[in-house]
Amino acid sequence: MIVDTGIDEDSGRRILNAIKPLNLRVRAIINTHHHADHIGGNALIVKRSGAAVYATPEDKPFIERPVLEPLYLFGSFPPKLLRTKLLEAEGVPVRDLDDIRREVGFEAIPLPGHTMGMAGISYGNVLFTADAFFPLDVIRKYGAPYHLNAGLALESLKKLSECVSRYGYVVPAHGDILKPQDAINVINENINAINRLRELVLNSINDSVALEDLIVKIFSLLGISIDSPHNYLLNRSALLSYVAWLTDDGLLTIDTVGNKLIVSRSRK
Repeated sequence: MIVDTGIDEDSGRRILNAIKPLNLRVRAIINTHHHADHIGGNALIVKRSGAAVYATPEDKPFIERPVLEPLYLFGSFPPKLLRTKLLEAEGVPVRDLDDIRREVGFEAIPLPGHTMGMAGISYGNVLFTADAFFPLDVIRKYGAPYHLNAGLALESLKKLSECVSRYGYVVPAHGDILKPQDAINVINENINAINRLRELVLNSINDSVALEDLIVKIFSLLGISIDSPHNYLLNRSALLSYVAWLTDDGLLTIDTVGNKLIVSRSRK
């Protein structure tokens, strides 16, 4: 079984070349979640090996029809400039993760937040944590990593911090393999980053502000340099997660004024 396949066909080739000397047959691909940098090698490996692909029900549609990722980021059917390997892989049929989990005996740990159906994979003394947390250099560069639902991501991080000590090795999708205590330290930094960004978003609104102006303001405060449309949309989506979270917690309100979407501090 392969856990995630990288961003493109070259990633798939590297995986197949790495296991060729072991004389193993690829029978299954487990996708921890649907982002393009985790499913981009699926199609090539499926074509060459006949392997089946497995994922959670929440992420399955996005792996089968990857155009859904640039579609939801853009807010409508995306232009061609967004339909590249950075956001859209080649789709493949997907089976329910539970089917292979019961047969093989690994544990699928729900870790929603980065996507709605992301799962960690536990097998023996190894825990694959997908994109539940990111290396410290990513945190320092971006202020906080991308999550579709930052509140859920925070809960998933707290869950991980309580369970990683049971394992010998923790394997994040990005960064080095970690020992449990090192993983806990990085997880705590990710938790702190989410909490800091939540406070930054809230404190950036004195009274009310147009949503797009708020996004530009936060980019500036974080020192984020937007160099492409897809980078803008990913960072915008991440910040909207915090706006939604704060709104659901009753700290912000969203309304329309003068043909603009306005975000305001709640008056209690």
